[in-house]
Amino acid sequence: MKWSRSVSIGNGHGTTQGVNVKILSTFECPSLSAVDESESDDDADDEPIHAIAPVTDNEAWIGSGWETTRIGLVERNGQNRRLVDVDSRIDDFALTPNNELLMSCFREKLIKRLSKDGDIVSEIHTPFFPRGITSCSDGGFIVCMTDDYSTSLASDSRRLLMKYSNEYELKDSYEIYEESRLFRRPYRVAENNNGDICVSDRTSMGSGRVIVLFSNGKLRFVYEGPSNNQCERKFAPAGIVCDHLGRILVADTNNHCVHILDQSGQFLGFLLKREDGLVSPHTLSFDRAGGLWIGDELGNIRVFQYTQRSVMS
Repeated sequence: MKWSRSVSIGNGHGTTQGVNVKILSTFECPSLSAVDESESDDDADDEPIHAIAPVTDNEAWIGSGWETTRIGLVERNGQNRRLVDVDSRIDDFALTPNNELLMSCFREKLIKRLSKDGDIVSEIHTPFFPRGITSCSDGGFIVCMTDDYSTSLASDSRRLLMKYSNEYELKDSYEIYEESRLFRRPYRVAENNNGDICVSDRTSMGSGRVIVLFSNGKLRFVYEGPSNNQCERKFAPAGIVCDHLGRILVADTNNHCVHILDQSGQFLGFLLKREDGLVSPHTLSFDRAGGLWIGDELGNIRVFQYTQRSVMS
C-alpha cells in the first residue's frame, strides 16, 4: 500500500524541522542463501537484511542471511537481477564513489572489493574481526573491528575503528579517549557530512548506544536513547546513516523505529515507527537520489522517498 506523510521534529529551540516520507516500495528480499544453512550467529534471525548498498535509485546490493556467501543485486520491485558468490560470509558492505563494493568478512578477517562487473578485484587480511564498514569522503573507508564476538571486555580486549586509504594503507585507529575505551562492540559506522564518525555500539546482546567522534577521533557525544521514556524497551541501535543535512538516523531493532538526532546528539524525534509498518529495522542506507532503504530482521525491504520540508512557525 502506497502512503506518504510529513514528520515534524523539534530542535529544542522552539522551532521544528520537517521531513516528508513517502513509501515507494516494499518487498521481501528474494533468497540469497547457500545450500548449507546449518550454522547461525547468536543475533541472527531467518534471513535478516544486514547490509544494503544502493547503486541507483532503483537497485541495490543486498546482504541477507548471515550464513550465505552470496549477495544479490536487487531491484526496487523485488526482482533479483544478479547473484554473486563472493566465497566468504559477508557482515556488511559499502559502495565506493566509483561503484565498487567494499565487503567486510567477519569470520575470515577479510575486506574484499567487488568491481562494478561483479568480480573480486582485491582483498586484505585484517588484524581483528571486521564488522560495519563505510566509505569516506576522502576516498578511504572505516571499519569496525573487534577481537571477539562477545560484548564482554577483558583487560586485553580490542574494540576499535580502523581507517584505511583506498589503497588499503592503515591511516588511523580510534580505540581510547582520555584513557577510557570508546567501544564495547562497534557494530555499524557512518561518516557524517562534517567529518564526524557515527557508530552503533552494542553494549549487550539486546542493547547499545550511539557513539559519535570528531574526525580526529575525539569523543563528541554518546546517545543512549531519548531521555523522556519514549521507548518501551532498551535502545538497540543497528544500522546508522546520515542525511544530506547532517542529521543522524538510527535503526532501533527493539523498539521497531528509526531515531533522528542532530549533529550534536540531540534527539529530534522518530522518523518511522511500528505503526508505519516497521518491524525490527536493522539496516539503513540512502541512494544517491535521496531514497531511504530500510531492511529488517525478517527479510523485508522498504524504500522511502525522504525529503526536507519547510515548516512555517
